[in-house]
Amino acid sequence: MESNGTSAVSDLSHDTKQAGVNSYVEQWNDYFEGHENLIEYLKYKTYSHSLRRCHFRSVCWRIFLHCLPHNTSEWPAALVKSRAEYDVIKERNITIPNSEKQPSNIEVENPLSQNDDSTWLQYFRDKELRNDIERDVRRTFPEMDYFSKEDVRHAMENILFCYAREHTNLSYRQGMHELLAPILFVLHCDLQGAFHTQEMGELPLPTFFRPIIQTVFQQKYLENDAYTMFCQLMRSTNPWYSINEIEPELPLECAKNNDPIPTVPFQPSEENNAGPPLEITNKLNRIHNDLLATYDHELYYHISRLEIIPQVYGLRWVRLLFGREFDLQDLLVLWDTMFADSSALDLVDYIFVALMVNIREQLLAADYCTCMRILMKYPPIEDIFDIVHLAIYYRDPK
Repeated sequence: MESNGTSAVSDLSHDTKQAGVNSYVEQWNDYFEGHENLIEYLKYKTYSHSLRRCHFRSVCWRIFLHCLPHNTSEWPAALVKSRAEYDVIKERNITIPNSEKQPSNIEVENPLSQNDDSTWLQYFRDKELRNDIERDVRRTFPEMDYFSKEDVRHAMENILFCYAREHTNLSYRQGMHELLAPILFVLHCDLQGAFHTQEMGELPLPTFFRPIIQTVFQQKYLENDAYTMFCQLMRSTNPWYSINEIEPELPLECAKNNDPIPTVPFQPSEENNAGPPLEITNKLNRIHNDLLATYDHELYYHISRLEIIPQVYGLRWVRLLFGREFDLQDLLVLWDTMFADSSALDLVDYIFVALMVNIREQLLAADYCTCMRILMKYPPIEDIFDIVHLAIYYRDPK
């Protein structure tokens, strides 16, 4: 027979679980139900810092990046379509030549063939590409256990490989894994939240609520959904990358053996050194010569006098969306705001300026070499929201 004490504990546990389920459902309703203009409401929630505590951050990102339509009733069809598209892409690109099948042309279809139409030649090229991707993936956020899991690494490798094969004009460039990783992590966190809520004892989710959650959050489609989001993100950032580019280097007189100067992402093949593409060069020059000069002329003059060009440190800042400048949790807050502001990532320019102004005193007091080291390894920041607020202010002064 159950004692009164045990019964009370059981009742309390039941009530706690029920409160957790209710809170989860209420937050969903708050974010996604009954809004005339869903996108504007989600922007409001983002700017009020709510996404940091939201169970549905990945859903908001998918809406901001146009992976999901604004009408929630259209989500099931949209998800079925995008997930099926990735399955087709994956099947088309991740193949192994059938050595048992008699080839129609033995001169073309054999492992030693150098014919461009040979599936074997493509297979070996793909293997080399996969090796490059795997090497980078294994360096992703080494301090986080999640990214050391083999299934996570395998998913990242598949996504990046498929993207490279489907976008041969850009293919895979070193650093792309650093754009994919936050997407995968946010999807994972939201999946865990959904599973936890559904598994709270014997407490079912409300009948009306269960189908949409089970459609949006499915572990077996984590890779599919991440691919869709990554492609949409790359649509916005693609113009900033080109095969014909060189890596700006820290002058030797400024380098020290123990200086962890990060390399520039999306590095080129050695045979091509035509310099950064015009679009990213123009973007960085505009940020420096127009925006920084407008919002902090003293700092602009100091950096210009030292002849520090923005391409040296800014290529990494812009292309990785500041991914190496912050820890992951702060980076997610920054991406919340960037995505909410515009899928074209227009806020990037103003975040760039905000980062410069945030360390203005250190830069103004520094000589050339010290400035370079500060900019190439951004100092720790106390509150990421200071950067967010400053960037939004620069974007829209009121």
